Amino acid sequence: NDADGIYGGVFWESPFVVMALIAAGEEVEAGAVDTFAAAQRDDGSWNSSGDPSGTGDAWTTAWVVQAL
Repeated sequence: NDADGIYGGVFWESPFVVMALIAAGEEVEAGAVDTFAAAQRDDGSWNSSGDPSGTGDAWTTAWVVQAL
């Protein structure tokens, strides 16, 4: 999704796509990591919408950490 800088239709799908690409031996665009970095909250967490001003959640944080 070039408009949002994510893989998939919503932010929380992007870590799964990144993990799938890695498992398949495919290249991950550098912009995907930049998108994760931009969406990280000050406390180090992420949320399902990718909004760094929102409240972080454990599930999305775990997914992004695994993808990274």
